[in-house]
Amino acid sequence: MKKLLFALPLLVALIVFAAPRPKPGDPDFFPIMGWDVDGEFQGTFTVEFFQEMADAGFNIAGIFGNHNYIRMIGQVDGLYCWAYMGKANQTWQAHVEDDAVYQEAVAKDLESYRDLPGIYGYFVTDEPTAVHFPYLAKAVREIKAQAPGAPWYLNLLPITVNPRDLQADSYSDYVQRYIDACQPAWVGYDNYTLMDDGSLRADHWAQLKEFREVTLRNGLPFQACVLATAHMNYRIPSEDDLFFEVYGALLYGAKGIQYFNYWPPPRTNYRGGPVDQLGNRNPTWYHIKAVNDSVHILAPVLNRLESTSVYHFQPGKPMAGEDPAPTDSLVTGPGDTSLALAVGEFRDTANGDIYVMILNKDLKRSANLNNIQWRNAPATIQVCSPFKAGAFLPGAPSSFYGEDAFVAPGHAILLRLSF
Repeated sequence: MKKLLFALPLLVALIVFAAPRPKPGDPDFFPIMGWDVDGEFQGTFTVEFFQEMADAGFNIAGIFGNHNYIRMIGQVDGLYCWAYMGKANQTWQAHVEDDAVYQEAVAKDLESYRDLPGIYGYFVTDEPTAVHFPYLAKAVREIKAQAPGAPWYLNLLPITVNPRDLQADSYSDYVQRYIDACQPAWVGYDNYTLMDDGSLRADHWAQLKEFREVTLRNGLPFQACVLATAHMNYRIPSEDDLFFEVYGALLYGAKGIQYFNYWPPPRTNYRGGPVDQLGNRNPTWYHIKAVNDSVHILAPVLNRLESTSVYHFQPGKPMAGEDPAPTDSLVTGPGDTSLALAVGEFRDTANGDIYVMILNKDLKRSANLNNIQWRNAPATIQVCSPFKAGAFLPGAPSSFYGEDAFVAPGHAILLRLSF
């Protein structure tokens, strides 16, 4: 009998461990992608390598054209990849006008991937300028026609690029022209702002503000690609850096996260990412796993939230995009004027509940929010648990105050309010 009682908890643990991961289309699926493309890796791809990606919380492995690698990805529960549209890519880059050429190119690409497991959708290109949008539009129209409902992906340039080089009137014009031409289901970009001198580049918040505004205006979700690997003048991100990047994007309403990158290209200044050029784990792997695990736990809530307001409090001069609290903000002040905070307000589209996410922008010290100032004091403030899906931290009627009102450097807290 003792042996049976001992075995039961182990059996329950095995059942929980074996629970299937959310799949694309499931309400709890939250896309987390690790760049780069398959040809950049200098090590050896194996099923075990891809299983490690899934263990770190990734559900999209990257961009692949090699069928053997795609089959390996298909063997890992809950892991998928973007299939590279090579012939379609060649066609739009040549600025071909004839629609029939796009039809044939897309057909050949899709046929080459037919019946392969593990494909999430189809990757078209990375960082085009506005002059290319009319030709990309021809390619994506064919993907939509020949693979109805299948996701496709086109990654945009960051706000730091001069509008002249974007071949647009402004960054907002660049993004809007892409949306108008290609009619995407969602919009994605990359922008890396963690500098190796310890600073945050000045366009960090402006990028998030721009994407939040343009996607809300067009009724589209967006995904943010953040720094995971040091290169050029970007630093090796700490765990607090990674929480800051990811939760900063979530606070602005992002519905997907991408990391640049999971495995680095064969260049000597790419260092400190999740794995090295030979596939060995670095400390960043464990830091990213901590971030991703928390995001997946909160995903059932995050996926339902609609951004209604974003504003900032800081002791010094604001950066571009660090907008002050509006006259109807839920939060009117940090209580402690030395604190640097970003606040995102949300409405739950399923039931109308009000949520607030508060990010500690200080990467050196924790923020004590016990004295935070509310325009109208909530009747209850519940802290969404980053440890158990659908749960709140214990406490009645509120779980916010006391120790749970301290927010670690670069971290955020998600609150459900009632009035």
